[in-house]
Amino acid sequence: MVREGLRPRDFLRQFDKQNEMVIPRADFYRGLAASGMSLTPVEMDTLMEVFCAPGRRRFVEYERFCETVGGAQAQGGLERAPLLQPVPHVPTLDSPLNFLSYEERHVVSMALTKLAKFPDQLSNILEVFKDMDRARCGTIPRVSVERALCQRNLLQLVSARERDLIYKCFGYRRGCGDEVRTRTHTRTHTHTHRENDKHIRHQ
Repeated sequence: MVREGLRPRDFLRQFDKQNEMVIPRADFYRGLAASGMSLTPVEMDTLMEVFCAPGRRRFVEYERFCETVGGAQAQGGLERAPLLQPVPHVPTLDSPLNFLSYEERHVVSMALTKLAKFPDQLSNILEVFKDMDRARCGTIPRVSVERALCQRNLLQLVSARERDLIYKCFGYRRGCGDEVRTRTHTRTHTHTHRENDKHIRHQ
C-alpha cells in the first residue's frame, strides 16, 4: 500500500457514519478491496487483529491503521531543512535494480520537481502511458516512456541522466527486460505538484 502510494482513508472513511474512528470488519475488508489491494485472507486477518478496537472485537480502528500507513510515507529529518518539500517515501521492490545513492536520490527529486510543473491534470500523461500498456500491468518499456514524454513535450525538461535515474527509481524487471512503473511514477510527480502548490500558496 505504501509502495503504491494509496491513501486507505479515502476508501474507509465512508463506512464511519458516526465518526467513531472504527468500522466493522466487513467494511474494513470491503474498503481495502476497493482500493485495489490484493491481500491474502491471512494477511487481512492479521491486519484486523492488529488494529482491532479494544472491547469491540467486530470492529477495526481504521483511523489508527491510516495513521500507521501515513507515517510510513513520511520523510524524517525535515526539521534540519524546514523549507524543503517532502518527497513521498515510495519503497522500491527488493531489487538491486532500484538502489539509488544519496546523490542519485537528490537528482531524482529535482527531476520530479521539474516534471511536477506539468502534472497529469495538465499533461494527461497517464492516458498516453495506458495506451502503451497493452497488458494493463502498470509497467512499460523505457523506450515507450520516452515516446510518451516526447508526445507531451516533457522529454526536454529532464536530462538523459535524470531520465535514466528516474527509470532506475521506478524500474521493474519483467521477463528479460527492464520496464518502468508508470502508475507509481505519475502518482509521485502529481503528489509533488500538489505539495509544491501548497507551499507556494502559504508563502
